[in-house]
Amino acid sequence: SGAKINENKSTIMYYGNGARSPGRQAFIEEKASVRVLGVHIGQDQKAARDNTWKEVLNKMNNTLGLWKMRKLTLKGKVVMLNSLILSK
Repeated sequence: SGAKINENKSTIMYYGNGARSPGRQAFIEEKASVRVLGVHIGQDQKAARDNTWKEVLNKMNNTLGLWKMRKLTLKGKVVMLNSLILSK
């Protein structure tokens, strides 16, 4: 398909004591955690989990902040919560 990895945006995280793979020096090396499909994975599982939830809560707060100024009925608020907030 011709798909290529964007080395400027991609990160790599080594686990264990194995040797580093030669030829992959262009990647940014992360020590704490990496993000895979929106979920932080790392050596410290608690910190990675906290970072994941912090991002989710920030997105929810930002969305709520945008809709807070609108004068919505109760039904409108329920629809907004179900479609925009709980989908995050």
